Amino acid sequence: MSNMDYGRANYTRAEWAGAALAAFQTTVQTDDEDVVCDLLADMMHWCDLNGKNFKAELRRGTMHYKSEVEEDGGKCKQRED
Repeated sequence: MSNMDYGRANYTRAEWAGAALAAFQTTVQTDDEDVVCDLLADMMHWCDLNGKNFKAELRRGTMHYKSEVEEDGGKCKQRED
């Protein structure tokens, strides 16, 4: 999929996520292969300490993702396992 096929707003959202991942990776010194899962695991710890339900927030994030992709006229690329 090319960047042009993804939609400008969602491309920008992906850039924001990339910046957050880069900052996290620099801070914790994790490798490219593990950066996403390490951030997710650390977010689980953060949720535990701050009274948030990680699974509920992940479901909400998934709903936002689907809505944003559909608004841009695309198809969701993420599988639900």
